[in-house]
Amino acid sequence: RVPATFSGTARCPACSQTFPVESLDSEEEEEEEEEGDDIGDYAEENYGVEAEKAEDDEKESSSTDDIIRCPDCSQKLKVPYDRRPIRARCPACRCEFRALRS
Repeated sequence: RVPATFSGTARCPACSQTFPVESLDSEEEEEEEEEGDDIGDYAEENYGVEAEKAEDDEKESSSTDDIIRCPDCSQKLKVPYDRRPIRARCPACRCEFRALRS
């Protein structure tokens, strides 16, 4: 469910896969732009330039047992120690972070 006017990156709520989305209006504008400008946009959307920046700012939390705290709201979560490192999502604030071993 992405609005027809949205352009940017969207994420699947089920699997967290990200993918580029273009609005119906932007398709008409892209046809009018020069080819050089399109190459930069293509590289940014399809080669993960934005994704690399997001990974650098990724939040992390660790503990020595199965209980871990959310880095944003300090909510306690149960993330099995033997499955770490793994991505976790806090049910209270919806923050996504990496659960690491200590």
